[in-house]
Amino acid sequence: MLYTRKQAAEALGISTTTLDKLRAERKIGYYQMHSRCWIRFSQAHLDQYLKALEKTPSRMYSGENISANASGKTKVNRL
Repeated sequence: MLYTRKQAAEALGISTTTLDKLRAERKIGYYQMHSRCWIRFSQAHLDQYLKALEKTPSRMYSGENISANASGKTKVNRL
């Protein structure tokens, strides 16, 4: 399935203006037949963009609890 600019923006939760900026900055892929023709986005384009935004979890979420004591030293508690 190919998405229009409006549909792709809605799926990503952003405005079409932001989507156009991402496209101009080549941060998201798209299809375009000619320079003055329609622009379409595939699900793979959207997924790839979202994957690029993904952050790895902090150590706290990977089984460790990190806290600082009164002296400011960091202490790692294994869960």
